[in-house]
Amino acid sequence: MASPPTNHKPNLELFILIGGLYPRRVMIYLHEKGLLPPIPPPTISTSTSPTAPIPTTLPVPVQNPHFNLKITPCTQKGLTMIAPGKPPGSLPILSLGNGTFIKQSLAIIHYLEELCLSTPSKGKSMLGESAEERARTMEVLGLADEATSLFGLACHKGSAMFVLLEETDAKAGRLALEGCEKVLGVLERDYYGQDGRFVKERSEDGEDEVEVTIADVVLFTLLQFAEVMYKKDLTQGLEGLKRFYEGFGRRGSARVSEDMYPEDIRKIASHWLPETKSWFGSLKEGGKLVWLYLGVCGGLLRGLMGWGK
Repeated sequence: MASPPTNHKPNLELFILIGGLYPRRVMIYLHEKGLLPPIPPPTISTSTSPTAPIPTTLPVPVQNPHFNLKITPCTQKGLTMIAPGKPPGSLPILSLGNGTFIKQSLAIIHYLEELCLSTPSKGKSMLGESAEERARTMEVLGLADEATSLFGLACHKGSAMFVLLEETDAKAGRLALEGCEKVLGVLERDYYGQDGRFVKERSEDGEDEVEVTIADVVLFTLLQFAEVMYKKDLTQGLEGLKRFYEGFGRRGSARVSEDMYPEDIRKIASHWLPETKSWFGSLKEGGKLVWLYLGVCGGLLRGLMGWGK
């Protein structure tokens, strides 16, 4: 098959779930690559998660020298994500405009990076300029992705978020979380423990003058999602990763809206199931879960009836 002409700009459409762990990887990458408009400065901040309004004009067309991109947020209906033109599958999904799709976040990022590097105005590679730099990025990327998968398993098995959706197992959740922490320990020991990139002086435009890699994006996305959604500080006892997380968290790409992760949902997500074998312990935990879910349903009802703020 012949390659498209170099002046051809593909028309792409990115289907996302705002705030979703894997879609957020792609969104942070796009911001770091300079392919999205700057996010407005925050009005309220925490140490690592400044907040700013999410654009209200989505779906938005994104014009850049490399491709035309429309970002389309999906809505949830039951367990299904829906949007006009979205094919079956979990998010994110990138439509290539020719009837084919890319359905994995890392594959999407690599595809977009290849498009950027294939044009005259390619800019710096977020994989690395030399063979050694690219290999190092792929090393860290593999570990960060492994830690993300283990944390996801821990959430599905050990968080109250999924008790109504699938079979949970507190012990399996704990073991998966321990596996995630072990991988993060390797990242601390071999890569980020002595990494001083994110403690440099900030430039006049407020951004740290740091060459961010795709691996950095994937790792930060995990650490932020774990803290904000599940209230798990995965950097505890890992000073290099904490320094990285706090430094990256000051960047514009890391900003999130106040309502990206609703508090009622966070209360359920951050309730981790205890390991208990007694009938009394199980009964007690069941009561807590019922109370949590009733609280969320009550909040939704108050909003629908106009009783909320």
